[in-house]
Amino acid sequence: MKRFLLISSLLLLVSACSNGDQAEEQETRETENENIVINDYNSVAAEESYQQSCIHCHGDQLQGLSGPALVDNGLSPESIKDILENGRGTMPAQTALSEDEMDNLSNWLADQ
Repeated sequence: MKRFLLISSLLLLVSACSNGDQAEEQETRETENENIVINDYNSVAAEESYQQSCIHCHGDQLQGLSGPALVDNGLSPESIKDILENGRGTMPAQTALSEDEMDNLSNWLADQ
């Protein structure tokens, strides 16, 4: 009987400790969501816009193909939005994107 109580107590203690990990994981998720708000873009929507409008020339990893690489390019969100609206060089204006999509994509690209 004592052995049963000891094993039960140990199992209860182990399960109580594992709940702390879940709370910490939840806190991490909340922090990650805060980053999306702080950075002023919706990364999921930005990636969808990128897939639709940019991937063919700039690559699936933003590495550049027929267009330049978009990683660490030093451009501000405003500069990127201007390029999206007006085009640049051989890149045409991205008229299929709405104003909100351009804002979101510009902020996301500037953060890459």
